[in-house]
Order: sequence, then C-alpha cells, then structure tokens
Amino acid sequence: MTFFTAETGATSELVSALAPGAEIIAQVTSDSNDFTIVFVVEKGAELADGSASPNRIAAFSLPGQNQLAANVMTDDAWALWEATIRWLDPPVLPMVAHWPLDEGAGTVVHDVVGDNDGEMIGLDPAEAWITDGARGGAVNFDAGWDHHIEVPHSESIEFGDLDFSVSCWIRYLEGEDPVADNIMNGWVTKGTNVSPGTGKRYQLFIDNDGGVRFTVDDDVVKSRVEVHRAPFMTGDWVFVLGLRDTVNDQLRIYADGILQGTAVDNTGDISNGEPLRIGDLVSEE
Repeated sequence: MTFFTAETGATSELVSALAPGAEIIAQVTSDSNDFTIVFVVEKGAELADGSASPNRIAAFSLPGQNQLAANVMTDDAWALWEATIRWLDPPVLPMVAHWPLDEGAGTVVHDVVGDNDGEMIGLDPAEAWITDGARGGAVNFDAGWDHHIEVPHSESIEFGDLDFSVSCWIRYLEGEDPVADNIMNGWVTKGTNVSPGTGKRYQLFIDNDGGVRFTVDDDVVKSRVEVHRAPFMTGDWVFVLGLRDTVNDQLRIYADGILQGTAVDNTGDISNGEPLRIGDLVSEE
C-alpha cells in the first residue's frame, strides 16, 4: 500500500519493540528489519509495562519533513486514516431493545425501549422470578430443554450486515457447569443453525466444549470469537457483551467491560426473520 505520492521519509517503529497488545495494521521491511507504520491497541489490551490500556490507541507514520500537503497522501492512506478515526471514536448506536427482567410475576417480559415484549416458554413463573439480580429482579432459568424467553421477530432486532452489540447479565453459582449440568447456556440467540431454520443467526452462548462464543452466521460463512469461560464463571453477576464491528470486520467479546478476545468477521447478511430467544439450551460443536 502506498501512503505518499512524493518521496519522503517517515517515522516508524520496530515491530519487535511494540507492546504485547498492539495489533499491526501496516508494516514495511527495510534492511532486513520489520517496521510498523500503522498499529492500534484495543482498550484493555496489554501495554509494554504490563498494564491494561485505558483507551483505544492508534499510531500512524508521520512524514519525516514534519509536514506535507494533504494531497500528497494517497486515497488509500486517507481511507485508512478515516477508518481509524471511526474506530477510535465510533458513533453511539441507539439501544433498540432492553429487557430488565424485573417484572417479578407473570410470563410476559417487557421491552422498555421498544415494542419487543417477550414471553416465558416452559418456565414456571413461581420459581423463575428472583429478586437478587445484578440490578434487582432477574430470571432463574431451569435445566428444562426449550425453556426460555421468546421474543417475536422484529426488524428492530434484525441487524443484517450492520454494526451491533448484544449484552446481558449472567450468573452461575460456584460449582455449576452449564454444559455438564445441562443448565442454560444460550444467553441470547436470534436465528438458528439447524433445519428447518434459515441457518442465519447471531448468538452469545457457552459452546459444548465450555468456551464462551459470540457467533454470526449467514448460512454460508460462520464467524465466531471464542474465549475461555473463567472470566464469566465467577459465582457472581458478570456483564457480557458481544460486538460486531463491520468497519474493521471484527467480532469482540467482553466480560465486565474487559476485552476477552477478537476474531475476524467474514460473514455477510445475517437477517433471518426468526424469533429471539433468551436463556435457551443450545448445542454447537
């Protein structure tokens, strides 16, 4: 990739000198040495001193003459610059649905920001509602197959090939194993991965091997980020978030605001027209 249309020296950094959490976007080789000319550090990634980065960081190569006319930067360089600015300061997307799960009685769960009310399926309201949730009320999901909260399909929770995030509070008590004990492991799922469904979905869950996954699938290409479950299985409430970043073609997963892992997103449109399920039992290798 050509950055400048004119001959110029530029600042650079040895790849070997980068912080452990840095991700190289562009690099060059000169005199048998690898130099990075663009790198980024995700919030929470490890810095050189072993601490966690408090914010996102991006470093760009600068002209050695200290200044150049703007038109000396190539179109590719400007496109990369603009994408990096969006990554550093992404637009805040509006919340499209929120289920506090604090009703305390009955089988209906209300969406307090939209029109996506859901209903308990298979759960006994007398046992499902609890009062010691992360923010008050919550739902205790039993080990019954197909016991979940179901939200009918809506275009407002159908994200296609756009950016989105999905989040929830989860708690497993000490000693509980959601896979071995057949306890709820499908935190949030919209769509399906088996017939007769579309094969398209987004899903935040614990897989059959006990790893935590955030998956998007267009029925042709499945992309997923998978991380160890330990940060999510603390015996206390943990805030879980899966994010699809289509600007950077990346999936990310967080536990209590700390980045746990990333993966490349090669998936296309995940629109599926199917219900959203909270607290289901799911199966995927």
